[in-house]
Parts: sequence; C-alpha cells; structure tokens
Amino acid sequence: MPREKNKEVEILRAGSMVFCEKGFSNASIQDIADCAEIGKGTIYEYFKSKEDLFISVMEYNHIEYTRKLEEFLGGEYTFKEKLNIFFSYHQDIIEKNIKHIEWMIKNEFGSLSEAAKENIKELMFRSRKKVVKILIEIFNMGEGEGTVHISNKEFIGDIFFEMVIRTCIRFVHNKASKQDKENEKNDLFQFFLQGIQGGYKV
Repeated sequence: MPREKNKEVEILRAGSMVFCEKGFSNASIQDIADCAEIGKGTIYEYFKSKEDLFISVMEYNHIEYTRKLEEFLGGEYTFKEKLNIFFSYHQDIIEKNIKHIEWMIKNEFGSLSEAAKENIKELMFRSRKKVVKILIEIFNMGEGEGTVHISNKEFIGDIFFEMVIRTCIRFVHNKASKQDKENEKNDLFQFFLQGIQGGYKV
C-alpha cells in the first residue's frame, strides 16, 4: 500500500514548527508526532530517524521558499519591479526568521552527523543555484527591455543575491527605521544598476 503523500507533508510541516521552536537537539519525535496529531510510529514509516526528518524538513522548506519566490515573481512586472519584489521577499523572510536562523547555525548544526552536514550543505548549494537561475531569468527580461546588459549572468546573479541577503541582515542588526531601509535599498539598487545598465566590464 503506497504511503500517503499528504501525511508526509503534515509531518514535514509539524517538524518545521517544532524544530523552529525547540531546535534540533531539544525536539523529539514525540513532540513532532503530537504537533501533527499522529502516532509516533507513523513518523518512522516515513523517516528513519530524527536527523533524517530534520534534513527532509530543511529540503521541504527550501523547496517552498523557491516555489513561493517564483509565485511572487509570476505576475506582469517590469525588470526593476521584479528586482524590488525579489528584495522585499527576502527582507520579509530574514526579518521574521533571523534570530532562529542565526541560533540554528550557531548551536544546532554542530549536533548533526558529518553526513547530515554534507547533505544540508549540498541542499543549500542546490537552492542557491535555483535562486540564481531565477535571477538570470529576471536579467534576461531586463536585457529584453533594453534596460541592462550583463555578460556573465550567473556570476552577477550570485553576487546580487549575496548583496540582498547581507543588506537585509544589516537592517535587522542595525534596527534600521523604515526610511533607512528604503534609502539603503535604493542605494544598493543604484550601485548595482549603474554597473549593469551600461554593461559592466571586467
């Protein structure tokens, strides 16, 4: 009898909530079963261990992250509007989750096996490649509009993604006001666009 996909998704969502609240070390399979309102044994029908479930939760969240990003960008927008949406999407995620993200990296990944760490590292690499691919599509649109010219889109996409993440983290750490955020975002866009609008040269 095939496993129910919906049940697996329920477990992943419950795991995401519990790991976010308690961390990997302090969360138990029973906690996740209680959150999902299922028996503990049901989880082991889908995942062989808490570590296996944790990796699957990370993968599920990364898939959802890129899916929602594509959904947000799916409307009829100009190149610059899509860059703004891309920025705002990441700003919202980081402002809502920065404490958990930093705490998890600092305190939790050390509890994982080396094999699990490698799996997560590979997962994050694939996720980043997916985001860069989304940016390449935006850059292609900008070239189609005649707005920009970029010779190495993968490289520029990777750098721009890093700039966006770092700027959003800066907002949180500096407790920036709404106006400061808007000013710094505009400064970033001006700095970025001045190079690619004229066709950057290396």
